[in-house]
Amino acid sequence: MAEAPETGENGRFLRNSIVEAMWGDVNTRAKKLGAINPSRTRKQIEELSEQFQAALIAYDEGLMSEDTVLAAAICEDF
Repeated sequence: MAEAPETGENGRFLRNSIVEAMWGDVNTRAKKLGAINPSRTRKQIEELSEQFQAALIAYDEGLMSEDTVLAAAICEDF
């Protein structure tokens, strides 16, 4: 969202593209697991969602701040 803050269009487009790709992959992988343990799968997807939202916020903060803040946000994922 930090990209083009006056309109936010580029940032929203990028964010939406990342979210769409990530959830498409998650759904594909969850279907491959089948009905092994639906409640556990649902819990893990909820946890992944929370972590993903936090990462997007950290990336946005990094883009709005210094390079060291963005580097820290990226390095947290590894």
